Amino acid sequence: MKRAMCLLLIFCLLLTGCSERKQEQTQQEPAKQEELPTRQEQNGESSPEESQEPTTETQQDPVEQASALEGILISPDGRFEVRTEGTGSLYANGMSAPEFLQVTDTESGEVLWEIKGSLYHRVLWSPDSRYMALTYGGRTWNQVLILHTETWASWDFTLPDGRSIPDYDFLPEEDWCRWTDEAHLLLTVGRGGDAGPQRTYRCGLFLRESGLEGVVLEETVTPIEGNYDFSHDGTTETLELTTVWNPEITDQAEWYELRIRQGDEVLWIEEAAEAHVGWNSLFALRMDGEDFLLRYNPYMNQGAASYQFELFTLEDNREVVVHRERVEFDVNFGSPIHQSFDPEAIANFLWAARTLIQGSHVLLSTQGFRFLSDVPAEAFEHSMFGEALNTAKTSAELAEALRVYETETIAQHAPVSSRKEIANGYDFNHNGIPEKVWLVTVVEDAGSGSSHWNLEITEQKKTIWTETAHAAHAGWNTVFAVRSDGEDYLLQYHPTMYQGFCTYSYQVFSLDPSGERLPLRDASVEFDISWGSPLHSFDADAVLTFVEQLNGELEEGGALLLNTDDSVSAMDPESPQETLPWLQEGGLCPGFRYEETKSLAENLRMLELAMSVAAEGGTYGRG
Repeated sequence: MKRAMCLLLIFCLLLTGCSERKQEQTQQEPAKQEELPTRQEQNGESSPEESQEPTTETQQDPVEQASALEGILISPDGRFEVRTEGTGSLYANGMSAPEFLQVTDTESGEVLWEIKGSLYHRVLWSPDSRYMALTYGGRTWNQVLILHTETWASWDFTLPDGRSIPDYDFLPEEDWCRWTDEAHLLLTVGRGGDAGPQRTYRCGLFLRESGLEGVVLEETVTPIEGNYDFSHDGTTETLELTTVWNPEITDQAEWYELRIRQGDEVLWIEEAAEAHVGWNSLFALRMDGEDFLLRYNPYMNQGAASYQFELFTLEDNREVVVHRERVEFDVNFGSPIHQSFDPEAIANFLWAARTLIQGSHVLLSTQGFRFLSDVPAEAFEHSMFGEALNTAKTSAELAEALRVYETETIAQHAPVSSRKEIANGYDFNHNGIPEKVWLVTVVEDAGSGSSHWNLEITEQKKTIWTETAHAAHAGWNTVFAVRSDGEDYLLQYHPTMYQGFCTYSYQVFSLDPSGERLPLRDASVEFDISWGSPLHSFDADAVLTFVEQLNGELEEGGALLLNTDDSVSAMDPESPQETLPWLQEGGLCPGFRYEETKSLAENLRMLELAMSVAAEGGTYGRG
């Protein structure tokens, strides 16, 4: 009996011990881990897909602070320090995100800027400490932010089409960002290899009153076959073509860059674009056992030509020209502005250029809106007189073909004269006597640029005022009839543009008894759309103010009397208004595309931003 009681007591003690151990194990099991903030949570939004996803891991050890900050934490000028602060309530994989990422003043320790902490942060300063690039993210995403340290304005990087970096599309562990200067950086997305392709984006930064803005373009790099020694130092150089793309254009690049490298060092860069202002042609050729570069630019505008080529080498990363030739002429035969056409000089230049090109290799060409790269010279097409150049056997034979061209073209310019009344009832000299307006065709032909016309105002069959306009660019002219305070006035308008440099002006005037002008009002504005020029200047508000003043003058009684200016041709002759047609042209500037849904003012400011960013990033070649 005693033995049975002892066995029962031992059995009860065993049951009690098992129950206590089971309870102890249950108390030691940790709560489920929470995910780090998602992309939406980082920006103060909710993400049902991620926030509802439970983690399946258990935590056996105490949670540790994540080693979540990489890069050079002190700014180059020593004024700022990046640090993490606190421990957040969210964690993953046993690591807790910091509560904040902060930028502080290194002397006072004052917090100047902060953002909610993430799993990781990487920092890269611009050379002058004006900007800080920050990449941060969570388990499935990452994002890039650029911070301006003078205003603490920030800009969130997006792909060129406006999307954020896709989930699971991470930045490289190294070389994710490179500052090319104080306001431009190259950003790489994707880790390459089995993790997927890498893509490189050019980012230009621009600080406006509304905050920090950025322009993003994608670039691709293609190696050019062959090894060269353009510096003649015995060390091999390699070539690559960088193409800069805009997402709104799929069949044409914004511009191209030809780069010559010696190892990791870039010795020389030349740019070209398919837009006319960016035309450029570059060739590689070998002479006497040495490598040379050839730049060829047969430029023509409105019948006036300036052709040039340069043969050069590289020395200390600069060009050393060994031979250069140039010829100028125009084909405005029959026009008062025609100046020169020397068949022998033109033939000698073209023959010399062709001789060099024949033995070369095309590295990059955008001549004639046609892109070529890394192709034999046979693929290159000469511009004007190309057919005559290809069939001639000598320079003298080419000169004779050009003389025949000159004779035949002049013969085609037979003048035709006429005179017709186009308006009446005006009183531009304010004497109460009605006047008539006549258009006199002085010369009209089928050629380029030689036509010109006279606008005549007569009073009682007497001509009291006349003005001339030419078809050639240099002679473009525009005259309107307008009204002001119930009286008739003339308005002469000159929206002049040469190679992207513009002077827009107008004058409102009446006539005195002798037919001389009596100015009433005038206005003008100067700007340029050659964003790559060192003299570049563009003030969107100034351009807009001028256009609004002009349109105000034309609004009351405006009627087109005389015009040969292409940029004015789109106006309604009976209700003319300036709309700046060139603003709608493609390829005007990287990062800019005209948006019909936006106002003229908004499009001008968008162009100003794009040109400011592009001008800081580089220039076109010598097209």
